[in-house]
Order: sequence, then C-alpha cells, then structure tokens
Amino acid sequence: MKIDFIKPEETHELRYRVLRPHQKIEDCNYPGDNTATTFHLGIKENGTLVCIGSLYLETNTEFKESDQYRLRGMATDPNFRGKNLGRKLIEEMEKILTQRGATFVWCYAREKAFAFYTKVGFKIHGPFFDLPGIGRHKVMFKHLPSK
Repeated sequence: MKIDFIKPEETHELRYRVLRPHQKIEDCNYPGDNTATTFHLGIKENGTLVCIGSLYLETNTEFKESDQYRLRGMATDPNFRGKNLGRKLIEEMEKILTQRGATFVWCYAREKAFAFYTKVGFKIHGPFFDLPGIGRHKVMFKHLPSK
C-alpha cells in the first residue's frame, strides 16, 4: 500500500462513514480543505481509500510554538484497522511537515482515539470539551524534529 497526496473531495466518503455518519456528507467538506497550505494524504487498497488524514496550517493559541499544523479528519476504514496504516500515515505526514518547516502538530482527539495518538507520540493537553453532535475530545499535540 502506498501513501499519496489526494484531493480534498476524495476524503469526504471516508470522513462521512467513519467520523460523521450522523451528519450529511456535505458536512465533510471542512473549512480550509482547499487552502494552498493544506494537504491531504491517503492510503488506497485496490483503488479504494482506506486511511486518510488532512493537515492545515493553523495555530492553536494555547501553544506558543510557531509553524503549527492541525491534523484533522484522520480516519481508517474499520475493516483495515490493526494494520498500522494510521501509524504509517502519521509518519509520512511528519516527514512532509518537517520538510515544510513545521515544528508542531496538534489535533482535537476523540476520547476513543487517545491510545492511538499516544502510541504515535502525541501528548494530551487540557480538559475534556464537547464538540456538539460528535462527542468528548481533548487537544493532543506533538513536537516535530527540526530539519
């Protein structure tokens, strides 16, 4: 399986199925998806996306670091979990971010994803908060190595 850059609209179906099945598929078009500094990665199996993630040049004011990126819309098809696809996607994202001069990545992590993000080196920051219609989250972050 190969990791490739994908178009924003290619993320919508997997985002919908895995992250937002209770919403309309149109809601899976996130603000910033088409911004020049945003990029989307995906892993395909037989031409079908099975793992995705999107990175946005976005500052979280709770952190002092410059050159921050936000990870959003990370999803793996349930039939392909446990195959380290998410880990591989995160590793590739980190390489690209480091090449772009980013030093810090953060995300809003769902409670059920804490273990995954912790395994790939993210740390929890701050209290729980609720995203209406989605559930409990915490901010998680990771410092990236310098170039």
